[in-house]
Amino acid sequence: CGKCYRTTVDLTIAVSPAFDVDVIDDYDWASGKYPTWTESIWKSLSGRMFLKPSPSSQHSTLAIGIIVILLSFPLTYWIEKKSSIIFNTLDSGLHESVNPVSL
Repeated sequence: CGKCYRTTVDLTIAVSPAFDVDVIDDYDWASGKYPTWTESIWKSLSGRMFLKPSPSSQHSTLAIGIIVILLSFPLTYWIEKKSSIIFNTLDSGLHESVNPVSL
């Protein structure tokens, strides 16, 4: 059901020649001949693992999603058409004719 993929990872040491003692023993820091940049320090290593569901689980999730969306359109249409009946409030005479506020 699942597949493992082996991918390549490229690891490059990022060291300026100014900091590499094997290249230059006594580098003149004021010369500006080589850049003196550094890289961020990673405090912790982390990784994420994503499990891939079986094909039958993927198909059932897709089917349920399609069913839900197909049922939501007619249901929304029906609620919109019947909203005056469904959301009918009893007017007890306490409130005068109130118009909804629009922003």
